[in-house]
Amino acid sequence: MIFEKFELGPKDNPIEWVVFIFLTLLFGRIVFLFFTAFNNTKGRFFFSADMRLNLLGTILKKPGAESLNLSTGDALNRIKEDVNQLEDFAFGAALDVITSFVLTVFALGILVSIDWIMTLYDNFLLVKIKNGHIYKSDSQIIYQDFCRRFYFL
Repeated sequence: MIFEKFELGPKDNPIEWVVFIFLTLLFGRIVFLFFTAFNNTKGRFFFSADMRLNLLGTILKKPGAESLNLSTGDALNRIKEDVNQLEDFAFGAALDVITSFVLTVFALGILVSIDWIMTLYDNFLLVKIKNGHIYKSDSQIIYQDFCRRFYFL
């Protein structure tokens, strides 16, 4: 096996292995956060510079007779604010949505591998529709009853 040389022998201390694994994970997390912060800063800078260049290039391609009906300072301030909003979305909200989606797919994969019938019933069939009327499912009623009893809702 691959991990034969890492198995505990009679002289090995399991506490040392736990400390070794903990320190390895801690060091890995530090390195990951460093590279993530470096790439995030670099990516934000290049993204915002490219967006500003594209916006100003589009404005300068207009004929000289057409103006923006704004003062120069106001136009530059609006460009800066628009680019900052796009940058925050691209590097903030969009990544959060993608991360949540991947985590949800991974969790559903685990749940389906355990028991697919219970996963479908509990996660997707919380509301029953019969003859055009919406009824709460049994699991939703049990959950509400649990909340009423233990959380006084």
